[in-house]
Amino acid sequence: MKFVWNKWKIKIKDFFINLIFRLKPRLAFRWLLTFILWLILFAYLGFGVYFAVQIYGRHSDSAKVVFSTKVYPFPAAFVGGNIIWAKDYYRQLDYIKQFSESTKQAVPEASVLRQQIMDQLVENRLLSWEASKGGIRVSSKDVEAAYQKIVAESGGQSNVQKVLR
Repeated sequence: MKFVWNKWKIKIKDFFINLIFRLKPRLAFRWLLTFILWLILFAYLGFGVYFAVQIYGRHSDSAKVVFSTKVYPFPAAFVGGNIIWAKDYYRQLDYIKQFSESTKQAVPEASVLRQQIMDQLVENRLLSWEASKGGIRVSSKDVEAAYQKIVAESGGQSNVQKVLR
């Protein structure tokens, strides 16, 4: 057994020594640039796989994972041939956490909150798709009327501004 291992050890050593001598003439700028580009590509793909596992497998919402959704185009859902991106999910999650913190409301359990956000994003995408299909558009007059209704229900302009800040 020891003899076989030594034989393989010698073959591996010879391979790397020969590889170094074969690569010596290729250490030109073009070869180095190609090597660096391949290294960057593999690093990008490696980090992409790592963050995909964090997002899809562990459902992490750490700052690094949220930042990675800005660099990598991770899909969160597919609706009617359209993609809901993970960055939209994390943007909505951040908004809900900030809103709950500022209004001192309890944040639901992580799995419940995740499902609520995905349901809301899917519903919004379906509504916008149906609206565009039906030729329905929202005017600034409609937005202003809805804002005035919110102001009336929440006790005045100052309360609304406080929550929006």
